[in-house]
Amino acid sequence: MYADDTYIIYNPSQHSYIRTTELKHIHSWAKQIVDKRVCKKSKRTATPPPPLSGIARRSALKTLGVIITNGLSMAEHIQGVITSCSQSLHALRILRSYGMPLRLFMKVSEQW
Repeated sequence: MYADDTYIIYNPSQHSYIRTTELKHIHSWAKQIVDKRVCKKSKRTATPPPPLSGIARRSALKTLGVIITNGLSMAEHIQGVITSCSQSLHALRILRSYGMPLRLFMKVSEQW
């Protein structure tokens, strides 16, 4: 994970101290990575800072409609798309099997 790939998602009702503290954690972590890269020119070995109490870390993030896991895998997103398509196709098959007129069937299928 790169420092510029970090998202902070918080509840607006949380106290600003929590948000400021988390930003400081991320800043120190990013500085640690930059210092290691520039000074030592070695691979990144920094570990993220420990989580703060009251702020939950997630293993996946949905951004721009795509689910990306902390391992940069899109398997969860692809599985979700496949599941959604399967459910829609099943519903369309059921409607067609009950004899829905083609004109209405086409209208319904366009909505998905």
